[in-house]
Amino acid sequence: WNTVTDKYQDGTLVVTTFGNLLVDPYAATCRDCSQVDITLRGRIATSDNPQRAFQPPDVDGRSVADAVQGTQNTQGEGDEVFHPTITLRNITVGSRMIAEAFEDALGLVREGQQAEVLVHPCRTEDDVTRYPWGEFLKQTTVWDMEVLELRRPHLLPPGERVEAAEARKSWGNDLYHREFYGEALDKYKLAETCLKNSKDIEKSFPEVVDLRVALHLNKAACHQMMAGNVAEG
Repeated sequence: WNTVTDKYQDGTLVVTTFGNLLVDPYAATCRDCSQVDITLRGRIATSDNPQRAFQPPDVDGRSVADAVQGTQNTQGEGDEVFHPTITLRNITVGSRMIAEAFEDALGLVREGQQAEVLVHPCRTEDDVTRYPWGEFLKQTTVWDMEVLELRRPHLLPPGERVEAAEARKSWGNDLYHREFYGEALDKYKLAETCLKNSKDIEKSFPEVVDLRVALHLNKAACHQMMAGNVAEG
């Protein structure tokens, strides 16, 4: 459960996750969900290897929240905190309610886990003007996250499942037009997860049939463009 993942294998988005004995090792990841509740704190990285904000808690009868709170107060003290810890609820994955880099990172985190996310400014340059604290994104930042709860698509009302799928598809289209084909493909795949085992949805939302076809064609286009890039290389 204690993992380090270099998402793009270039050091621009590095996700370190921390587990503990109180968390189900088979818990779903945020890739599998449509909505999440998270806590989020942002700080400026003061070195190439910023100090971790979340250490794996030594659980001694305390709750996970208490254990994490104890480490939050002592770790990362040398970093400038520009985004105090807040709790965000009912975040629809793919809706751009949070920065793209955060969503990419959340795809690697399980329900109940904590994570530290190192983000290079090239991964957040499109978000500088979207948030009041956007100017800080021009520097390398570190984000401390905890996934409090997630809701899988099949547990959501049909309308919310379609909304989540449409949001992810729209984001994928934007990435595709910017020639980020791998990232776009990932969004299209995530959109499809919202519609799995959902034949009943088509009765109330007939447009889902066209949405499924569009996602299939969009994925094929991404594969074609990626194959072309490899051939040119």
